[in-house]
Amino acid sequence: MRILFLTSALTLTALAGEEPRESEAHNVREVAFKSLIYEAAAAQQGYRVYFLSLGSTWTNDTPFAIDPSDTFMTRFAGRTPPVKKVSQSKKAERGQVLDKSTGQLGVIFTVADLKWVSDQEVEATCSVYKAGLNGYAYKYTLIKKNNQWKVANKKLVSIW
Repeated sequence: MRILFLTSALTLTALAGEEPRESEAHNVREVAFKSLIYEAAAAQQGYRVYFLSLGSTWTNDTPFAIDPSDTFMTRFAGRTPPVKKVSQSKKAERGQVLDKSTGQLGVIFTVADLKWVSDQEVEATCSVYKAGLNGYAYKYTLIKKNNQWKVANKKLVSIW
């Protein structure tokens, strides 16, 4: 009986620790996305809409991108250019990213594979897809300092 109680207590403690980390994961992703968006805006390449993805998965031998939640998307409300979920994009014949509703040219930003080094440090795989063979990926290191997440290091890991 004591073993069962101890096991249950440890499980509940572990699960309780995951909830704050998930909240922090949203904060980490927000900072990473905003860094990617800032870089794209500074390059002034004419993108009219930005799309956010949390990575991709496969269903029935077909890959599809994972949308952020509606709650997460409110962090980007009112921005110009507008920020939308990746499911609101489509790829044109030559691989360009277009807004499904307006046809405007866009870019897909992905923040995936969060790896918690500690409660104060996270590594994330971040990528930018513009069209066809026009994209690149980074490994971000984000650090929490003074209760704020910041990109501490950005390493280019691939170009395609």
